[in-house]
Amino acid sequence: MTDEGYVNYFAILGLDESAKSGEVRKNYRQRMRDLVGEIARVEITTERRARYLLEMAKLNAALYILRDNDDRDAYWATRQELIALEEAWCQAAD
Repeated sequence: MTDEGYVNYFAILGLDESAKSGEVRKNYRQRMRDLVGEIARVEITTERRARYLLEMAKLNAALYILRDNDDRDAYWATRQELIALEEAWCQAAD
């Protein structure tokens, strides 16, 4: 199964799918701390600012979805359904 083009919030936080809420929060805080530290060390250009804002948005979205068990389960089930549906379409097109 391919998941190209589909957001994997677990990968954004560097976790596997069995991660608990505590691990989600811990990895979120660590990655955000690392990102803020990086921002403080470099000169901010327009391009870097855009990249940092996008990275922060991804981290925030990952935390928002994965911190709640019901939201996490719904996200993962929907993601798997979409990937399976795309595969079925590709096989039907062949």
